[in-house]
Amino acid sequence: MVLKQELDEIKARLGEFEITGATIRRKDMFGFSYFNEEKEERGVFVLLPNSQNAKWGTSVFGKNLSKITISSTFFPKEQWIAINKEGGVFVSGSGDPGGFKKPITNLGLPIFTNIKCIAKGRAYAITSWREVFRRDDDNTWVNLNVPVSEHEEKNSQELNFGLDDIDGFKETDIYTAGFSGDAWHYDGNHWQRMDLPVNDDITSLVCASDGYVYMTTWFGHIIKGKYDTKKQKQYWEVINKTIGEHEIQQLEASAWYKGRLYVSTWQVVYYWNEDKKKLVPLIEDSAMRKQGYSQLFGGFLATGDGVLLTAGPSEAHLYDGEKWMKLI
Repeated sequence: MVLKQELDEIKARLGEFEITGATIRRKDMFGFSYFNEEKEERGVFVLLPNSQNAKWGTSVFGKNLSKITISSTFFPKEQWIAINKEGGVFVSGSGDPGGFKKPITNLGLPIFTNIKCIAKGRAYAITSWREVFRRDDDNTWVNLNVPVSEHEEKNSQELNFGLDDIDGFKETDIYTAGFSGDAWHYDGNHWQRMDLPVNDDITSLVCASDGYVYMTTWFGHIIKGKYDTKKQKQYWEVINKTIGEHEIQQLEASAWYKGRLYVSTWQVVYYWNEDKKKLVPLIEDSAMRKQGYSQLFGGFLATGDGVLLTAGPSEAHLYDGEKWMKLI
């Protein structure tokens, strides 16, 4: 685990920081992007709680930069990868000392909103202009050309479209979604628009091992469904009406872990109780009660290598299926 000494060193180096992204590379390797408002500084730091040597490291991107998002990638090498809104790229790990790469695009027009590794392979970056870029090599990004109609292009100031999250069962079965219910499926060659039951802004999505896609929205809805490529039919439904005993509110993140859907606001992490058809605060789960947890902040959720990570805004916790551990 990360000891108090290491946490004190991190806080001494980074100051009062806010987590802006979180990812898992291995079950004992965790990456975070951060923002220090007082210093106007953004960067990334990693935690290696089981390391016999350094248990943490940091890379400062600089001052007055836009929001940074971090992910793990496993092609062409297993590494950390982070981007900012302008498409600047930072990569480190697997013998690479870390540094900036060529930007995803030199156009400077789209706002990059997220980056994610699909099927433990390549990294995919998405933009507010409904663009998806796939990283094929160290400095090679390919635009997968999600359709934008002539009407949308001419009226882009009035129309609200663009992407905020992406995930996939495999590289030929990818989903991406964002503003005003703008959602798409990619089969490796063609894009198909998804017709969702609500026009909320999609804040996150996850392709779960039960074969379904789950999306969270700005107004607190959870959408469940999928696209059947063989039948060329899609099925979508809103599965929740409230969060616990409360009216629905903004959801920020989602993850699927050991047969259970997890979602979060900035203040609370929930799990979906399929029997009762409702969201339940995670602190009511037996594993958390046994460890004396009274609150668990959310904002970012990640899974990988058999563990679940919750983070934000200034803390992070790890779950291995049996017990919880505070990382930050």
